[in-house]
Amino acid sequence: MEAEGKTLHTLMLAGQNYLMACKPLDSYERLSIGSICIGLPEAQVFATQDALLTQGESTRRQIIASVIQIGLLSIALFTLLSLLIATTIVSPIQRLSHTSKQIAAGNLTPKIPVTSHDEIGELINAFNEMAGNLRDKERMVEDQTAELSAANDQLKGVLEKNTALLQQSNRSEQLLRNVLDNSPELIFAKDSEFRYILVNASYAKSLGKTVEEILGKDDIEIGLPKEYVFGNPEKGIRGFRADDAIVLAGEPVHNTNDIITADD
Repeated sequence: MEAEGKTLHTLMLAGQNYLMACKPLDSYERLSIGSICIGLPEAQVFATQDALLTQGESTRRQIIASVIQIGLLSIALFTLLSLLIATTIVSPIQRLSHTSKQIAAGNLTPKIPVTSHDEIGELINAFNEMAGNLRDKERMVEDQTAELSAANDQLKGVLEKNTALLQQSNRSEQLLRNVLDNSPELIFAKDSEFRYILVNASYAKSLGKTVEEILGKDDIEIGLPKEYVFGNPEKGIRGFRADDAIVLAGEPVHNTNDIITADD
């Protein structure tokens, strides 16, 4: 049987019937969180009914007053339970929801106070620990960002310094090239494989070639006769490859022979 949101039914406990009245229990947000029931012994109710029938109007009024008092007590009990549930469950969850929104917006400083040691308290503790870990990681990222910024500034300074040195080196190399090309002396340099890595304009001109035609090549590749490169004992010609080898060994060579052109 149902009446005004209440459910009435009979329950037998320990061999005795009870008339039960149950009502849903809601939170402040109108969310169903359970129900509460109150039972009266069926015999007592029937006895009350008999008393109403046998006694006069005065007794009936007294019983009605008692029922009203029980109803008021039930309402007070419902209210107390609602307040208790709102305090221990609903309010912490609302604070948890509000703080979650703050963290999602980038504010990692809020911390929820723990007011209980039940499942809700454990949930809030876990949430506070998670927020603390996020704060630690945020500080770590900020520190690493600052270190990277400092390293980037340092690298930028080194790059600017190296760029300046390279520009200065290019100017020095151009100056050296101008000095070499304007010198009447024959100047050249070879690597360990006897290939030309530097020649001045005077040397190139003496061979009837340009500087570009000589660089990266050896004496044979630029057209010099082999006997002047490697020597010819029968003709009494000492090849200058032997002198090149002596120079590569770290000893100076003073060659008084005339320059041989590619056309000789």
